[in-house]
Amino acid sequence: MSLIKYLNKYYEIQKDIQLVYRPTETSSWKRTEYLSDKYNPHTPYNHRSVLHNEVVIEFDNDDPVLNKKLADIVGRRLNEDGIIWAKWHSGNKSTHIHFLIDTKDAKRFNLLKSAFLQLYGVIHIDNVRYSPDFQLTSENCMIRAEYGFHEKSGLKKRLISRGKDYPVISEVPEKVWDKYSKLVMSVIKQRITNADSNILNSKGFKFFLESENMRLTDDGRERAMFMLIHLLKPSYDNKKDLAKFIQDWYRYSGGYKLNHYQIAGKVYYHWDRTYSISWNYLNNLLYELGKEDLVA
Repeated sequence: MSLIKYLNKYYEIQKDIQLVYRPTETSSWKRTEYLSDKYNPHTPYNHRSVLHNEVVIEFDNDDPVLNKKLADIVGRRLNEDGIIWAKWHSGNKSTHIHFLIDTKDAKRFNLLKSAFLQLYGVIHIDNVRYSPDFQLTSENCMIRAEYGFHEKSGLKKRLISRGKDYPVISEVPEKVWDKYSKLVMSVIKQRITNADSNILNSKGFKFFLESENMRLTDDGRERAMFMLIHLLKPSYDNKKDLAKFIQDWYRYSGGYKLNHYQIAGKVYYHWDRTYSISWNYLNNLLYELGKEDLVA
């Protein structure tokens, strides 16, 4: 199958499918909607939006062999519950598991997807916890399109295996609905509890604020930094002072991939941009790091 054939099948499920063409890592994102007036069937779109009823489980560790091993485990778990899925190599180092679900009357698709990731995607091997990318549960999330080329490697996303008749919609197991219900109630409870407070007062946020805590993990640091930038902006008079704090936080947290100039660049970029950090964003990040006791 080609990307267009997949898109045609997805279009039967959801009409508003966003596509992106990005030829290089430094190129701007050229967006369009599938079958809109601006859509060009000859453009090699390499990103698309995740469908509202599509769950994507991705492992993006530095070791591609490990990512494939973890995806295989997820596949076996899904098989046990009769969920039809497809497995893809991203074109770089990660492996993706895709499947479509019957969301029935669910309103909070992100929480339903989070329930799947928590139940099927968190894996323990030799006392080491591996978590998938929970950012892929967010609304309007983009994923590399089928057979889309990777800007860094130049390789295309390729199919490894797929279940019979995929893409097909699978029923949601009862245990996932139970988990979903608990997540919904947790969000409602959190809104009531925090009616007169905010996320800055939570134990989860304070965990990330203490840079020493991030030394315990190599994962989640840059996402935590993104969260800190947006939540702490109102407390600073200028971006230079906030950049200094984030630089110190990053260094004391054990970060080494970004230098001071790159960190300042991120702060300056986000200074005039608005992004609402939700409780779900915070809780997903805590869950990825195995800090369920701090989840609100």
